[in-house]
Amino acid sequence: MKRSTLHLIVDGLMALGAVGLILTGLLIEFVLPLGSRQASVWGMTRHAWGDLHFWFAMAILVTAGIHLILNWGWVCGVIAKLIRATSTKPTLRRQLWIGLSTALVLVVLVGGFLLTTDAAKVPDTDDRGRGQGQHQLERNIEDLII
Repeated sequence: MKRSTLHLIVDGLMALGAVGLILTGLLIEFVLPLGSRQASVWGMTRHAWGDLHFWFAMAILVTAGIHLILNWGWVCGVIAKLIRATSTKPTLRRQLWIGLSTALVLVVLVGGFLLTTDAAKVPDTDDRGRGQGQHQLERNIEDLII
């Protein structure tokens, strides 16, 4: 397979994933908003659409990773120009250094995000996530309003 054909396939799949992500996000936000209960579109509830939304995001992540790998030489060349290296030719040593640096930054960002979100998590003491608690909460809010 020609390299340009491979690029076209990967980029096309990434674009399709982006369209799917946008459409499912719009559907979740505007057609099946929070509180839409068990309403469904084409037999799928808000939670089912949310699962599909997640998998579109994972597909974009994978295809973006493949896209990055296919263009790694270019990425290294641009970084070399930015840091004003004496040579912008992407040597194996430079590619490895940039790859390890990128991986380290990603690990720090993702790890930091996961650690801070885990530390900020508030336990569900009222069983609101089990259905009945949510209905009770809504009834309590209605009582306060009325």
